[in-house]
Formats: sequence, C-alpha cells, structure tokens
Amino acid sequence: MTDDRIKEHIKWEWEKFNIEILCTSKQNIFSKALEIVNKKFIYQVILNCPDKFNEKETAVICASDCVIDTIYSNIFLDENIKDSSSEKVMEELHRYAAR
Repeated sequence: MTDDRIKEHIKWEWEKFNIEILCTSKQNIFSKALEIVNKKFIYQVILNCPDKFNEKETAVICASDCVIDTIYSNIFLDENIKDSSSEKVMEELHRYAAR
C-alpha cells in the first residue's frame, strides 16, 4: 500500500478541495461536477494504490500542495490524454514525483 505520509498528504489535499467547493455557489458546484468526480477518482486511486514510492518520490509528493490538481490537469484537461484508468493515474503520479 501507499506510504502513510502520502495518504495523509492526499487526504489533506482532498479536504482542502472539499472546503473550497463548499465555499462556492450552488451553480458553480454544478458546473464543476465532472471535475469533482474526476478528482475524487484520482484521490481514491492514490489512497488505494499498490505502488511503492521511493524516498525522493514520497518527499516530492508530500511537499507539494497540488498533486491532485496536477494529475487531474495532465489526464483530464490535456487534449491528447483521455485515459482515466487507475494505471494512468499512477503513471502520472510517478512522472510528477520524478520531476
């Protein structure tokens, strides 16, 4: 399973995102419905991922405050990438952590 430090960090990011969503208008929530669903998918994949991360990757992930947003942007907003599989999420997370 994922390192507990990564889990705690991702939980913090998800909680921060939820608070931001709750502070917006009902219309904005509706307009962001797909984004919310996709980010929740990313969040769940990272929490349940079987991959191991080395110490450098763990440090990069835990030092960042926009992991979910970055993975979301790379997978769902890039016109060339529409694959939303858990494998794609993990591939993007490893790419992000290796930067």
